[in-house]
Amino acid sequence: MKNKLDKLFKSQSENDKIGHAYLIANTNLENISEELSNVLSDYIFGTKIELNNNQDIFILEPENEIIKKNQIYELKFFLNKTSQISGKKVYIINHTELLNSYSSNILLKILEEPENNIFAFLITSNIDAVIKTIKSRCQILFLASEDNETNELENVDLYQQALDIISLIEENASSFFPYAYQLVSVKNDKKYMRVLLDNMLKIYEQCLLNNLSISTNCLKNEKFIKISSMMNNDDIIKKIVIINKFLNYLNFNLNNSLFIDKLLLELGDAK
Repeated sequence: MKNKLDKLFKSQSENDKIGHAYLIANTNLENISEELSNVLSDYIFGTKIELNNNQDIFILEPENEIIKKNQIYELKFFLNKTSQISGKKVYIINHTELLNSYSSNILLKILEEPENNIFAFLITSNIDAVIKTIKSRCQILFLASEDNETNELENVDLYQQALDIISLIEENASSFFPYAYQLVSVKNDKKYMRVLLDNMLKIYEQCLLNNLSISTNCLKNEKFIKISSMMNNDDIIKKIVIINKFLNYLNFNLNNSLFIDKLLLELGDAK
């Protein structure tokens, strides 16, 4: 797992794609604290920092195996304060899967209204226990389990891949299928497919927000701006419904090729 986060953020920094919220799965803060500290130093703050000794970093840990709403209110208080050092603020939630329903709803409001120069890093060892609406507001990064350090970063940048697939669907309505199929079918793996669909869902939701003149963190991405302008709100909503349906299908045993065929055909027809 060593240096995988650095490689991802280096790529995103070079392409001006660093987002406001990340959900880092299959790990916990203890496992990635050193690497996360280096990432924040290099790509967020621009100077060497320590996670546990910085007034502009808020680390939230569960209490008695739960993250309570009063803890999220403490986070909101931190976010409402002026940055003490750098002009930027970071909050880290360890064991995000332990949010209860109340704290999840409060956090969701924070994620839905991102502010400039505030960055979220949500960490979970059980992504299935994180509510879908929170996942849809974050770029999801799957790290290999610490038990097998030879595994690769499973989601190097599935957000960009999802954006490429949507671009093919929207820009090449009559001929997108073979090219999109190649991108979608890279791995015959449910976890990979779930993260890819989560990212596609997020992009369509961001397109809808953009069309409603609600600011998103994608407005510097030329490909996003282009595809967002090509869709009306009804088309976007149809595709959000389709992706949610196929996310539910992943709970069952399905033929991967047929699953991809049906997904792409329905998305292509939703115009």
